[in-house]
Parts: sequence; structure tokens; C-alpha cells
Amino acid sequence: MRYYLILGCYFLYAVRLSAQDTFHIIGSTNFVNAKKAILQHDALECFFGEQKTDTVPIINNNFTFKGKIKYPLQCRLSIIDDVENKHYMSEPFFIDTGVQKISMNIENKLNSTFDFGYGILLYGSVTHDEYIEKYLTLYNAVNQETKIFFSKLDNLDTIKNEIIKNKVLIELENERERLRGVRDSILFSYALKYPNSNILSWFLNESLRRYGYKEIYQNVFDEITNYLPDNINKCLDNYVIIQKNKAVGNKFPLVGFIDRNISKCFQKNKFVLVDFWFSGCGPCIAQFKKLKPIYEKYKDKKFEIIAISTDTQETLSEYREVLKLNNYLWKQILDMGGKEASLIDIQKYPTNFLLDASGKIIKVDINLNMLDSFLEENL
Repeated sequence: MRYYLILGCYFLYAVRLSAQDTFHIIGSTNFVNAKKAILQHDALECFFGEQKTDTVPIINNNFTFKGKIKYPLQCRLSIIDDVENKHYMSEPFFIDTGVQKISMNIENKLNSTFDFGYGILLYGSVTHDEYIEKYLTLYNAVNQETKIFFSKLDNLDTIKNEIIKNKVLIELENERERLRGVRDSILFSYALKYPNSNILSWFLNESLRRYGYKEIYQNVFDEITNYLPDNINKCLDNYVIIQKNKAVGNKFPLVGFIDRNISKCFQKNKFVLVDFWFSGCGPCIAQFKKLKPIYEKYKDKKFEIIAISTDTQETLSEYREVLKLNNYLWKQILDMGGKEASLIDIQKYPTNFLLDASGKIIKVDINLNMLDSFLEENL
């Protein structure tokens, strides 16, 4: 009898322990013709645990997700309309272990002013409640300033004088950097106040991925490192190092790769702009169009552009067609499949690095108007 009692207690303990890393999402939507729901996320693999992107059917406007997570997970929900071939994506939200209810309806308002997607309502997630009630509200003032910034940006087309327009563009770029700094300061202040918060690692990961290394991101990591699970702590630490290696002041990590493809590139030039692109990237090609007059202006003054394409074997013909059609005059390197680019975590396109003659990074993702102004002053 005692044996069965002990066995029963062990079984209950095992069930409770198992439940600590499981989640159950009960969802609903009012999108017409909604057929499938996808739970997806975008972060370092160490954040995922056992949960991967999941797809479930929608039956009578209802759907269910079940799985295991070892850490609160930031997700987006996608609703697929197979009839009209439409894809509706939600704003980000956080799920915890346990049972949670979510609704993604067409009339829901966004919780985050400057995010994209459809609004969601989520019940049963302590982490999401913190995100909505404590974290997002800190950005109310800077969000108002950001609205004014975008209003000025939208009015640029009304300025006909190109000299005045370029001056305003540079002023707006400086304003963008100031607003980014305010947002970074809010993130750091939150880390100081709530270093054990489960949302901070997600926003640190996102900031590093989108904006590259900054000292303030290192400071955020230093504040939260002792409160992170070992796997996420190690993963984020490595990611900080990767981003730092391609930050301003460091030697560009792929200088050797460039030298192997283009002889004496740095010895011959005072400044080199390294630009990552691929043939299917519309913004990359649009930026090249704006780069052409800048290159013509400075190419004989020891300025060079190295365009590194990450096209694959399957898109090689498109890559060659783009080059033939547009007649770019600067240097081109094909990094087949982005093998080299992946070593330094190039995830967004276009991404550029302005280097000096020694290969040291001067600017990252420099605006083209700022590039023109910099070259004007330094060449």
C-alpha cells in the first residue's frame, strides 16, 4: 500500500513538473474565410525551447495551440485566408506556460503605437500584462515626438529646392538618432529597475539585431545577465560579441574576404562603402539608384563602393540581369548564398558599412545624404 502511495505522489509531482513548461492557447478570430493560424516568432534559436513555428486549422473561427516552452515566448499570430489568398499578421505578444486565451479580430486596436499588424487581446499571460501595462506606457512621450518626426518626413516632397531638401534630410537623420537614443535609454532604465524581467532579453535581442552594437546594449545585458536562464544568457552574450565585432571603431570582419576578391582595394582608396544586397531586394536596388551620382562625384577622389550580393545559385541569372540592366560602375562581389554575410549576422538588406583605408568601421548604415555630406567634408 505504501509503495502505491509513494508511486502516486511521484506521478502527481511529475505531472506538475511537466505542466510547468507547457502552454495551451485557446484562440478566436472574426476574419472571414480564416482557415489556418500560425504561431511564429523572430529571435535567437536559444529563446525557442522546444516550441517552433506552429500551424493549426481554424474551425468555426476557433483554434488551439499547445506546446512546451522553457521561457516566456514573444510571438506574432498569423491568420491565413486561403479563399482570397490573404495573410493577416498580429502585433507582437508574450505567452507564458499555462492556459491563455487570445482573440485577433479585425476591430482590435494596436497596443503598440509604432508596431505593425492587427491588435490582439490576450488573457492569462503575466508576462504580456507586464509588457502592456508597465513597459509600453513608458514610450508614450517619445511616441508623440516620433509622430512629429514622421510628419516632417512625409512633408519632404513639398520641398522643391534640392539644397534645402538635403539639409532638412540631414537634420531629420540626426533627429532619428536622438529619438533612437531616447528609446534605448528607456530600455536601460527598465533594466535597472526590473533586471529580472522576462521581456528584457527579447527587446535586447531585437535592438541588437535591428540597430547593431551600442554600449548601452552592453549595459542592459550586464544588468540582466544574472537573472537569465543559462542557455539564453550564453546565447545573448555571444550575440553581443558578434554585433560588437562589426561596430564603429572596429576593423570590419570581412576585410580579408574583400581583399581576396578585390586586390589592394583599401590601399588605393581613402574610404570604402561596403553594401550588402541581393537581386530580389527592391530597397537595395532603389538605394543603388541614389548611390550612382554620389559615386560619380567621388570615385576619382579615392572613394570606392563594394557591393556584396548574397544571391543564391537559383537567383544567379536574376543577379546578372540586374547588373547588366543597371550598369553599376562600382565593384561587385558575389557571396553565394550569404555564407560570409551570415558570419557577421547580416539579416536586413540593404546594410552598409563605411570603412577607412585601414578597414576600420567609421559608420554603420549611413544615410546617403549623410554619406554625401561626409565625403564632401573629408575628400
